[in-house]
Amino acid sequence: MEFDFRAIPKRLFGPDFTLPGYLAARWLFLRALGLIFFSAFYSLAFQIRGLIGPNGILPARDYLVQVTRVVGSARFWYAPTVFWWSSSDRFLLGVVAQGVAICATTTLQQEVDDDFRGRVFAVNDMVYNTAFALGAAISVPFMPISGHSVTMLLVVAVGYVIGAGCYRLLTGPMGATGQPAPDGGSVTTPDSPAQRSSS
Repeated sequence: MEFDFRAIPKRLFGPDFTLPGYLAARWLFLRALGLIFFSAFYSLAFQIRGLIGPNGILPARDYLVQVTRVVGSARFWYAPTVFWWSSSDRFLLGVVAQGVAICATTTLQQEVDDDFRGRVFAVNDMVYNTAFALGAAISVPFMPISGHSVTMLLVVAVGYVIGAGCYRLLTGPMGATGQPAPDGGSVTTPDSPAQRSSS
């Protein structure tokens, strides 16, 4: 196979009539954004109580009291935060948990059509919060006082793997169009490389 050096200027400076695609950039950006959110909130889960918890370096409760004393009724404008409702350890960890849920939300933005996105978000938040509360309630009799249990962590991890396997069995193999393949194979679109090469 010979390389045509005369085609280099045309490739570099000639007009490109192919339409640009943004699917790969969107796919990468949304997942990178989810990873950034996850790393930030996951690390914060181990630090937030020592930073702004009731016994932390700068307790949010004491800080907000001082803000109220200085600016009075304008405190919500100068310090807009959800910690006006509560700044207990439980509430702080709840905020972190909601931050972790953003990771799943960014993935849904890629996979869900615009017509159904709002409804899917509502159902996802409801299911996430319900599972979070039920998981905490169910684990109370089995968790030690410290709240750290390797056994419980392994049980949850195995549960995730089993749930993923059940989801895979129920939905079946996915084709290129996002729909389950009827014969267990892959579904190709009319513009797929496989069909273009065969035509």
